[in-house]
Amino acid sequence: MKKFAVIAKCGHVGRGRYIERVFPVIAESASAAAQMILCAPKVKKQLQNAITSVREISETEYVDIKKEWDADAYIHSHYKAELPISLEEEVIRLDFGGRSASSFESRGERLSYRLRKNSYERKESKYGILVYA
Repeated sequence: MKKFAVIAKCGHVGRGRYIERVFPVIAESASAAAQMILCAPKVKKQLQNAITSVREISETEYVDIKKEWDADAYIHSHYKAELPISLEEEVIRLDFGGRSASSFESRGERLSYRLRKNSYERKESKYGILVYA
């Protein structure tokens, strides 16, 4: 059995946010280690890139990572009130590739963006009514 350090995106730190944590894993292969972590609690399983990296490590590195992991308050917390205050500086926002509502100049620009994003086109019907198709 090999030892791996798996970096995964974890949740429960706010909507649209994540925090990265290193998980020590003993597995047959890197893909098996990644699959084990995808089943772990707190990992954002719905993200396609939930696993940031997997690398094989030595016995001493494994022991060091395991000690850090055992002492991590975030990993062992059961609810948000148990989380340490210092955690805020580690939180990363998810990038959905979209624009926020405040970044538009006008309602028309925002509507046009949303229609293009959803592949709708503004068309005028034969009766002179605007439709979205």
